[in-house]
Amino acid sequence: LHTPLIMTGPNLMPKSINLISENIDIFPTLLDLTGITINHEIQGQSLLNIIFGNKEKRAIGMSDGNTASIQDKKWKIIADFQPNPAKIEMFDLQSDPLEQNSLEEKDIIANEHFPGLLEELSGVMKETKKIHDGFTFPPVVDQIPPEKRERMMKEGYF
Repeated sequence: LHTPLIMTGPNLMPKSINLISENIDIFPTLLDLTGITINHEIQGQSLLNIIFGNKEKRAIGMSDGNTASIQDKKWKIIADFQPNPAKIEMFDLQSDPLEQNSLEEKDIIANEHFPGLLEELSGVMKETKKIHDGFTFPPVVDQIPPEKRERMMKEGYF
């Protein structure tokens, strides 16, 4: 998706940048711009080094615990780790921007970018699983008294 991000503030010069990023990167970027440091790990990464350092960022997406994708401006890999062996698709985004034709398996394996991209994707998936495994939801506390909830249910609010 193409999501514009427009920011203004002191010391920000007008600049148009076309880079791969994720919405999760906005918060760390804003923290970096304001000089605020935090003492714990957050998801996403500041885009300032990429913006000013002219580095490439890869976008990573996950649809469930077993399927994920990684892409830069040239390549996209979609990996389904559930079947064994994993099902891998790889697209050349410059010649196939709509991702209609995955490369043949022999061409994926021969692609010089494939091992690094797949290793990075696997690492992110392992880290995310570790984060999700340790996460617990707080208990839900019903703020509505039972008699009011019952009346609201009769009136069709629930």
